[in-house]
Amino acid sequence: MTGKLLCFPLLAATLAIAAEPSAFTGTWEGRMNGLQAVQLVVRADGAGVAGSITFLFMQRQDERSAWKIGGKAESALIEPQIKDGKLLFEVRHAKKHGGTEMGPNVRFRVEARSPDELRLFRLDGSEKDGAGLPMVRCHLTSGCAAIQ
Repeated sequence: MTGKLLCFPLLAATLAIAAEPSAFTGTWEGRMNGLQAVQLVVRADGAGVAGSITFLFMQRQDERSAWKIGGKAESALIEPQIKDGKLLFEVRHAKKHGGTEMGPNVRFRVEARSPDELRLFRLDGSEKDGAGLPMVRCHLTSGCAAIQ
């Protein structure tokens, strides 16, 4: 019975962390193929939250070649809001990488897993969002690589 009583305060504390804008504020890095793939910057403002996201495009010559960064796209977060303990936003999206013709906005959801870990999910309308991209908080001491 004691184990069940201890679980409730832990769950309540986790939900409280996820519901606060401070759970999302900061600079976050997601990595794929051993390289920085996404950088999310979230800041609190008078109306809630604001920020930007930068996606780095990965490419390689063939299956045996190492992955390299082949460009980047940065976008302001459109209509960011915290709803049900999750950060929701959209970004503008070009129809082709490097193109100027815009397609429909792309929607994302961010969930706080701990004070230093988020999961980024691209929402494509299906019920399966997958496991999400793990993102870690960048700290002044350990830092994250700056996007050039």
